[in-house]
Amino acid sequence: MKKIIFVIVAVLISFAAFAQRGIPRTDNVSVSSTVVIKTIKKSESKFRFQQMPEVQVGYAFDSEYLIGGSYTAGCRFSNWLFLGCGVGYAHSWREWLPIYVHFRGYFSKRPFKPYASLSLGGVIYSYDYAEYLYDYAPDFGFHGEFSIGVEIPVHEKINLIAGVGISQMGVPVKIGISF
Repeated sequence: MKKIIFVIVAVLISFAAFAQRGIPRTDNVSVSSTVVIKTIKKSESKFRFQQMPEVQVGYAFDSEYLIGGSYTAGCRFSNWLFLGCGVGYAHSWREWLPIYVHFRGYFSKRPFKPYASLSLGGVIYSYDYAEYLYDYAPDFGFHGEFSIGVEIPVHEKINLIAGVGISQMGVPVKIGISF
């Protein structure tokens, strides 16, 4: 009887000590007559901030080349959905500055995650000043881009992004990272 009372007191003291230290409690508690085993699960939040800088090269509809880059930041709501906003720069015979809202959906929880993304927003663009020296005023327009690609894990929270898209500027091939 003394052993049972001793074990109950030891368990209560250990629970009080864990509560004092702020260690989160979980549902996985098993108690035997001699040993108390408590496992603490790492809580993995599905809601997290994510950043994606990318570089792009490709074919522009109005010239032979398209080079540029973009930066997108937002929230990853689950393993399946990302929503953010971004800004980019692209150069062909025009200079493009798109500002957009970015939606990205993932099709798998596996390490190699295929995705489809849609960017919608506005763009500020200007013509090359060498050809249009007196008409260099910027114009405003609609920006829309659809792309598909894959996200490949490189480190614990760093992923490599590779994809191809289509937009009003052309057909860019994008390579970047997400963290």
